[in-house]
Amino acid sequence: MNKNILIILAVVLVAVIGIVVWLFQGQTRPVSESGVESAGTADETAAIQGEIESIDLGDLEKEFQSIDADLNSL
Repeated sequence: MNKNILIILAVVLVAVIGIVVWLFQGQTRPVSESGVESAGTADETAAIQGEIESIDLGDLEKEFQSIDADLNSL
């Protein structure tokens, strides 16, 4: 019984540490010399927007129909 509790505590501890590290990694942003965060250029924004629009998501309606059918059968 004690061995199971130790394993569960170790898994929870690793998960908490991983979440904390992940959250703090997103906190660092480049700051210019004036102290204002850089927002990127319009060219970068346009390039990112172009990449997002080029992503092929397939036929989502067809996939959601099968999911709806599965949920309705429950």
